[in-house]
Amino acid sequence: MMQREFSPREKTLLLILVFLILAMLYYVAVHQNIVTNITDADLRSQFAQSELALERARLDRLETMQAELEIYKEDPTKMIAPVPDYDNIQPLMIELNRILQGSTGYNLVFPDIDFTSGLARRSINMTFGASDYVKAKSILNELMNCKYRNLVGTVSFTAVGNDLKTGAVTVKMDITFYEMYQETTAGTVQ
Repeated sequence: MMQREFSPREKTLLLILVFLILAMLYYVAVHQNIVTNITDADLRSQFAQSELALERARLDRLETMQAELEIYKEDPTKMIAPVPDYDNIQPLMIELNRILQGSTGYNLVFPDIDFTSGLARRSINMTFGASDYVKAKSILNELMNCKYRNLVGTVSFTAVGNDLKTGAVTVKMDITFYEMYQETTAGTVQ
């Protein structure tokens, strides 16, 4: 084997080669690992921040619900209407007649009842007239605060004349009343 002394140029090239190899090793072993760890930490931080925001929103909603419950505990007149048992049509009609007797006339259309998950949803497409907007709004408030659990859907006010505030008003609305039911083993509703 031949041994010879490297020239200064060869020594410089070898030194550059060693430096490049060390730089590549540093890049692969250290730099990429650090960048990957920083990226992972940033992603975990973003995920934690989004989870924190969700938990804060959940806490705010819980506090709001708790405050609403306190209001209902303090003032029993603001209690939410109970959900009656299925086939509550006669008491419901009596209540609707009582509420709508202040109107100038009304028409009720009953689509099919929706039975889902133990709840019977009795929808009513309702049209009623009122002497003025204030009376129509009063009837609508009574319907919303009815003693039977309900949900008001679409509501539209139409003025019979030119002025909604002073003239007669026609109201078209959808309202759904809820009733509890139990399905028997024979598949019938009780």
